Order: sequence, then structure tokens, then C-alpha cells
Amino acid sequence: MTRLLIVDDNEQNLYMLQVLLTGHGYEVLSAINGAEALEKARLDPPDMVVADILMPVMDGFALCREWKGDDKLKEIPFVFYTATYTGTKDEEFALSLGADLFIRKPMDPEEFINTIDGIIRDAKNGELELKKPAPKEEEDVFKLYSERLVNKLEKNMVDLEREVAKQKQLEKELRQSEKRLHILFNYAPDAYYLNDLKGEFLDGNIAAEELTGYDREELIGHSFLSLRLLSPTQLPKAAALLAKNVMGKPTGPDEFTLTRKDGNRVTVDIRTFPVKILDKNVVLGIARDITEKKQAAEEKERLEAQLRQAQKLETIGTLAGGIAHDFNNILTPIFGYITLAQMDVPLESPARAKLEHVEKAANRAKDLVQQILVFSRQVEQERRPVQIHLVIKEALKLLQASLPSTIEMRQNVDPRSGMVLADPTHIHQVLMNLCTNAYSAMRESGGVLEVNLGPIEVDAEFARLHPNLQEGPHIQLTVSDTGHGMDRETVDRIFEPFFTTKEIGEGTGLGLSVVHGIVVSHSGEITVYSEPGEGTTFHVYLPRLDSGAEQEVQKAETILEGSERILFIDDEEEIAQMGKEMLESFGYDVTIKTVSADALEEFSAHPDDFDLVITDQTMPRMTGVELAGELMSIRPDIPMILTSGFSETIIAEKSKELGIREFVLKPFVASDLSRTIRRVLDEEQKEGE
Repeated sequence: MTRLLIVDDNEQNLYMLQVLLTGHGYEVLSAINGAEALEKARLDPPDMVVADILMPVMDGFALCREWKGDDKLKEIPFVFYTATYTGTKDEEFALSLGADLFIRKPMDPEEFINTIDGIIRDAKNGELELKKPAPKEEEDVFKLYSERLVNKLEKNMVDLEREVAKQKQLEKELRQSEKRLHILFNYAPDAYYLNDLKGEFLDGNIAAEELTGYDREELIGHSFLSLRLLSPTQLPKAAALLAKNVMGKPTGPDEFTLTRKDGNRVTVDIRTFPVKILDKNVVLGIARDITEKKQAAEEKERLEAQLRQAQKLETIGTLAGGIAHDFNNILTPIFGYITLAQMDVPLESPARAKLEHVEKAANRAKDLVQQILVFSRQVEQERRPVQIHLVIKEALKLLQASLPSTIEMRQNVDPRSGMVLADPTHIHQVLMNLCTNAYSAMRESGGVLEVNLGPIEVDAEFARLHPNLQEGPHIQLTVSDTGHGMDRETVDRIFEPFFTTKEIGEGTGLGLSVVHGIVVSHSGEITVYSEPGEGTTFHVYLPRLDSGAEQEVQKAETILEGSERILFIDDEEEIAQMGKEMLESFGYDVTIKTVSADALEEFSAHPDDFDLVITDQTMPRMTGVELAGELMSIRPDIPMILTSGFSETIIAEKSKELGIREFVLKPFVASDLSRTIRRVLDEEQKEGE
């Protein structure tokens, strides 16, 4: 932005020039005498200086002389703008000092701006021939300066007719002042308007036209009411403010929502001031558009609310993670002793069936803990080949019991749908979230909830339209309802975190965003179709595995045995004892310890007596990772498995960096633990060959 320095000891002249130049895009600096102007310019040079002549301390001529003699300032254009006039003497003297232009007041504002614009443009283009002071002797300069003062004094004393000319000049300046005030009013950045005491517009500036959408001629003679700028609900507030104006009291700022001529709405702050113009009482109104500021404040409030919600969920997640950790420690011996009991009970025994029911209940508890850990983001679920129709059937049984009689459930689950590589807890969570949303949409009026599952082939065209999908065999899960449906704007936002159409306190806005995240993480896609009053249908597509995956699942249930020596460490006595019995039933020679220091002492004394160490992570005084570091400092090649009631990514990564072979999440299933042990030991044997 071009910067101008205005030098004038007349405050009114300074103000009018500042308003005029600022309104045309200039940055304006000011000084009341030459000395102040020099000080400011030397600190931060402007692009041009416009100076009066007669000023205290240092007048304009002295300023010009100093300016053109300063190496830092002499290349900057210097313009005189003055009402002083003594023939051509002042102009000749000014130009002899090096001034680039001499402008006599008054000058039409538009002509003045055009002149300034031209000088700035020429200076920037290098076309302005900057004046240099004419070489004169100091005595000649003083003489010329003295002659100028004498001539002016003589003319002031003898020319009586000048009073008449002065009066005419004052009248002309008054007209110019009125014109400048009109420019100030018209080009002000805020909407300025004048109302009579009945509320009708008398005048308005350009910003008022832009704000309302009405031309000035359309505004004059009308009111906020007749133009319907204000909604009916805002009229009482506007009437109360006008009543204060009638009593001579200013108001504001007061917030209003204006409806523009084009129907768009803007939020404004309005201030009003009772004023008198030509003995007539009127109201000056100033309206400032705060729409963007208001939207920014609302967005900030929304983000702060989301942050509070996220912090609340994080706190809950931390608590949930701690509970899950303790619960997994409780489940670990339950699973272990179920396995041991099944080994001791014949297949035909009635107790065998009872143990299977206990195991099934324990698995439900394990899945529940896994859901808690997923919610608290403390575990990444392990995916495995899953018969998805079994997960869907199980979830629908739980859902059926909770639905009211006003909602009919229809299901068509094809048992030949096939398998997907997935976490069954996540699949369960997807279905329950979709069905819960469907129930919410039909809670008041009732309706039909339909769930379908079956195989589908994704062709090239469909895959092109849905980049998350690959062409080939998939499984399609469909959940539809006959509820109130959604409009297009809502459909476009339903997968956004924290977006919810439910009442306050009924939802977090996380359900569908979690569903979307789960589906995409499984290399799938979710689509939605909905119309207001027509219900909603969700389609979930997941890649289908080939038939060979089922054999892998059956193979995974086999317990692998061995005969190696294992040091098993856990600070829970029950878990340590169960671990010993379970691993010995697999054929291993097992030593258990419940204190990290005791385990370290035992290993230090006999480091070669063990083929594998299994240690818990969360133990007093010395964690599993710290113990592992100590043991491997004694024997670097000792294979180690770390167990924990919950998974922390940092701990898992650190254990890998230390050389710990595997990380096992409690409660461990016998077949899974046996395979992990066998894998670690077999890899160790291969490395030793």
C-alpha cells in the first residue's frame, strides 16, 4: 500500500486529507510541522510528502530544503499543497528548493486525487523527473525568502479588496468542505444512513446500498419495516431503540439479522445517534456487517464443544482401559482352567457341555473387554477369517430382545455368504450401530427394520465409482428402515465425527463415523440412500475370502505341544499357577515367579536352564519391558514373550526394539498361546542351525 506523509498544522485540513486519501486506498501518516515530519520520515520514509507552507517550528519551505538535502529522502517526491498565494513568488521559490509540484488550495477532491495518483504512478514507473534544488548562494536564498515575506505583508496591508475575495474563498471552501464531508459519508466502509424520527430513510451511503442490496433511491422514503429488512420478531426491539432516539439517546451496538433484497441474510451491529441537521432532528445509523465474525465465533464455539467432548471421551477411555486391564487379568485364569478342565473331562461327560457353556460366556466377556479396549484406543484388533453370517445372527439375537413391539424386524441372512478377514467385534459393532440408528428413526411411529446379508460381485464400474473397493467377490450387508429419512444435506454429513441429528444428551455423533472408519479399515465401503419420509438404507461391502480360509480357522484351533523349559512370570499368583499348569499340560517344563526381582535372580543364577521367558508387563517395581532388558543383558539370545492386560502401542513398539519376539494380549486362549510359543521357539531353532 502506498504511504503518504501529510504535513499541516491545521487539524481540520489534516483530517479531511486523511479521510479523502484513505478512502482511495492510501496509507496516510501525518505531522503538524516540518520538524516532526523530518523525524518521522527519517525513521520510516514514505512514498510521498504533501506539505503546507505556513507552519510553526519549521515551515514548508524549510522542510523542503532539508528534505532535498537529505540523501535518504531527496529521491522521494515532495508536493506543496497550500492556500498561500503571492503571485508566482511562492511557487517559484518552492520549485527552486526542489519541490516536484506546487498545488494551490482549494482544489476539487477528485482532481487532487488524480494529481496525486499521477505523481505516484510516474514515480513508480520511473517517469517522474525528480527536481533538484537550484544552486543558489545562501545569501540569495535568504534574500528571496525575505522578499516573499515582505511582499505578503505588504499585500495583506494595502489590498482592502482581499477581504471580499477572502469571503468568497471561504464560501467556496465551505462548499468544498461539504463536498468532502459527502465523500467521507459516501465512501465510509460501514453502512451509514440517516433516518427521520418515524424510521424512514433520508439518505444512505454506498456501503448501505451494498449491505441491503437496495439502491439509495430505493431506500429513501422507506423504512426497515416497509422493505422487510427486519423479520417481524425483531421489530419490537427496533421500535424500542427508535423510541430512545426520539428521546435524544444514542443506542448500540445492537445485533440484528437483515434480509437483503436478494433474500440472503447478514448479521449486523447497529449504532444510532440523534443529531440535528438544519434544525431538523434526525437519526444517524451506523451498521457494521459482522456475518463472518459471527460465523467464526460460532465455529470456534463448535470446535471448543468438540474438544470438550473429545476430552470427556478420552477420560472415559482411560478409565475404561484400566478396567479392561484388570478384567483381562481376571479372565486369564478362567480361560486357563476351563482349558485344563476340558482336558480332564471325557467328551461324553455332561460336565463337558457345561464347560463349553462357561467357555462361551467367558468369550462373551472377552469380546466385551475387547470392545472397551477398542473404544479407549488401547488395542488394535487382530483380524482373522470370520464366518460373517454367524456374527450377524448372534448380533440380531441380542438386538431382537431390545426392540419394542412397534418395530418389526425382518432378516434374510444367507449362510453361504462366505468369510471375511475381519475382527468379529468390529463387525458386531457396525451392525449394532446401524440398527440402533434405524431404531431411533422409527422410535415414535414404529416401522420395519430389515437386515440382509449375502454374496455379491463388485464389477469394474462399481469399483470405479467407489475407490475403496476392488473388483471381485464381496459380501453385502444391508440395513434399512421405514423411518423419517434424511435430506441431502444431512446425508452428506452423517459420517462426520460429532455430527448428530439426535437431541442433546442422546448421542455423541461418533456412531456412524466409527462405522465408516471400521468398514474402510477392512478395505470395504459403506453407502447410504435416504429421502425425507421414505426411510434410509445402508449398504456395507466387505471383501470375501476364498474357501481355503475356513481350513485355516480349523487349523488355528489345534493346540501345539513341546518339551522346552519355560520361565513364566506374572505378579498375579492365580495367573502364574494357571500358566504353569496349562504349559505343563502342553508338555513344557515350567518354572514360575511372581516377583520380577526373584525372576531376575533365578535367571542370573541359571541363564542356560531356560529356552523361553514369558513375562507380564504391568508388575510392581520392575515392568516386563525393564525385566526383559535385564535378562537379555545377561543372555542376549534368550527368546521372550511379553503379555499384558491391555495393549499400549508405545510398549509394544519398545518391546520389539528390545528384541522381544511376541506381544500377547490377555486373556490368552490355549490354542493361540501354544501356537505363539511354538512359533517363537521354532524360529529360534532355525536361527541357531
